Amino acid sequence: MKYKWLIFDVDDTLLDYQRVSKECLELLFQEISCPYDPRYFATFKEIDDRLWSRVQTGERTSADVIVQRFAELGQVVNVHLPPHRCSEVYGRLLSTVVYPVSNAHALLSHLSANFYLVAATNGTAAVQKAKLETSKMGHYFHRVFISSEVGHQKPAREFFDAVHCALDRPARNAMLMIGDSLTSDIKGALNYGMDACWFNPGRTRDSSSITPTYEISELPELIPIVENAQPGQALNCFANGES
Repeated sequence: MKYKWLIFDVDDTLLDYQRVSKECLELLFQEISCPYDPRYFATFKEIDDRLWSRVQTGERTSADVIVQRFAELGQVVNVHLPPHRCSEVYGRLLSTVVYPVSNAHALLSHLSANFYLVAATNGTAAVQKAKLETSKMGHYFHRVFISSEVGHQKPAREFFDAVHCALDRPARNAMLMIGDSLTSDIKGALNYGMDACWFNPGRTRDSSSITPTYEISELPELIPIVENAQPGQALNCFANGES
């Protein structure tokens, strides 16, 4: 087998962040006793995505974004949202509400027998560690790297260099990054000299200049890539419908 180290993104690769984010936003409004309109989520997502993209380019910090997104949301929807309070409540909710992506547990369980699994995620340490614990995924990983602890965000070369060094510098051609973000996971890995597998469940058309080594739309499709198995090979770990 070519790969020995499989490096997984967490949000929207192993855990359904979009579903959790939507649910937690509504729960946040309930907790701060503020009327909630379901249309707020689309606005929040646009603000959140825009601000996090600036973190990736080094224009903002994650500590800034987790507060600023609520300040901007309140302004746009014309609702008083105390940003620091909202950030604290929302972060706590994100730590307790998790929805694994379909087949995520079965995939990690299967792969952990023959590969070193690593989690590499952007976000704050407290929230990301709690997600892995709540989802019962943490024990699968040899190491977990979180941007707030590393000091750099994916796709920065410094993030991948920190991961590489901490793993005692394995051959880069023996490492595979798996993630849903072309601009964060895939671009960062490719620029560092690693192969990268784009998890694209929505089969989104890519108009960028980023070309992943592999592309999958379902997690089980990773198996033949890393095990040199036949693409249509049936796997017992997925036949039972495990999540």
